[in-house]
Amino acid sequence: MIDFIDQKPLFHPSLYIKKKTLPPKMIVSWQSGFLKVLDEFGAKELPTDKSYELWSLGEVSFARIPIGSPFVSQFIECMKERGVEELLFIGSCGVLTPVSTSLIVPDRALRDEGTSYHYIPSKDEFIPVRGCDEICQKLDELSVPYTKGSVWTTDAVFRETEKAVAIAKEKGCICVDMECSAIMAVSEYAKIKVCQLFFTADRLDGQAWQEGRIFNLKKSAYYNYLKLALNLIS
Repeated sequence: MIDFIDQKPLFHPSLYIKKKTLPPKMIVSWQSGFLKVLDEFGAKELPTDKSYELWSLGEVSFARIPIGSPFVSQFIECMKERGVEELLFIGSCGVLTPVSTSLIVPDRALRDEGTSYHYIPSKDEFIPVRGCDEICQKLDELSVPYTKGSVWTTDAVFRETEKAVAIAKEKGCICVDMECSAIMAVSEYAKIKVCQLFFTADRLDGQAWQEGRIFNLKKSAYYNYLKLALNLIS
């Protein structure tokens, strides 16, 4: 694999994005469940290139994007060119060890995806999660319970084998996702503020995969998570 090369890219969104049309703060998720509650926040849909969905929530925008590190890397760089200065990513994660809360704040991300290695050098196996302390402080002020810990970021959701899970747990990871380490690498490279918050979904902390809440999270939960995200980014 070609590792990070510190040179100017041949192709960049600044070549075709010429106007800063978005407010400086944006909430981003992958979950379609949020679409059920956007109307309750007065959301207005905004035009996009159809590769993602975008709404205005007044002084904050909300985007729903495809899963995976390659897309999120392009998305972050494009949103910066459109005027976004701060991104709060909120989405589900798989649980590797038992946790007592439905919210997890990652403090570092294990790099098991390919995208991050094109944005920062590969010398470090873990990437610190930017914005972790700020998110924790705000959650404490709101008296919202959470668990803080490391996340394993993988490209291959269907290759989360028993051995792979065991290795991630040995390295101290309590949950798994598909974007966090890439988000942190890209944001460091692009010099844009980001933070990450997970809500628990499926479980990989037993002898076999457990569905957990991944397919049956209630509309009220999405409403509360979006309301919390707006409080955190305001």
